[in-house]
Amino acid sequence: MQSPDSTTRSLKNEPLGHDNVHRSALFNSLLEHEVFVQTRLTFADPKETLPKEMNNLQFSEVLELWKKRVVESAPSDVKPVLEEQYRRVSKYHDYRQALVHGMWRWDAASPDRITATRIRKNKIISCHMTADNLGDFALAMGEINFNVRFPRGLRDLADHLARQGGGYLTRRAVSALTGHPVAKELFPSPPASSRARPPDTPSPRRPARRRPVRRR
Repeated sequence: MQSPDSTTRSLKNEPLGHDNVHRSALFNSLLEHEVFVQTRLTFADPKETLPKEMNNLQFSEVLELWKKRVVESAPSDVKPVLEEQYRRVSKYHDYRQALVHGMWRWDAASPDRITATRIRKNKIISCHMTADNLGDFALAMGEINFNVRFPRGLRDLADHLARQGGGYLTRRAVSALTGHPVAKELFPSPPASSRARPPDTPSPRRPARRRPVRRR
């Protein structure tokens, strides 16, 4: 816990990891939305009564229902990917809770660190973080979001873009992005004469052209 004289500031004015804070919160919101929607789509009958997990604000309960109805019934090539995302989301549970529900404070003695404090069942829970911590968390949440939405990677992303009518990933682009060996065939090397010379290699100079001397 921070001392009583520690300074409290709103996130709007907090410079430490400011962009990472907003990225983390955004990715967290997108993740909760995607998990909820995927779970909701498993209830095909509109007359079917939704379980209580779908009618509350407890994301942890929706997550368990998502694991049961989406992950466990996923195709064999998708299931391991989704299982890994479930494991990662569970791992970051406390950190997510601190980010979303905690009261943020910093102390004048340690201005490089933020403490998020929340109360749960009469228990005070504090989480300390730095800008690097927030950056790592934002990156992890971005990866989880992408893998939950597109568990087959670029293949699913390409299908999504095609359905949206907003783009298409060519075989050339996919091979380049994934590092597939076929990219060498699709992106042939330039001729030797047009390749850039190393920085320490002097460019050859043509001999100076002598002007003819006019005789009087």
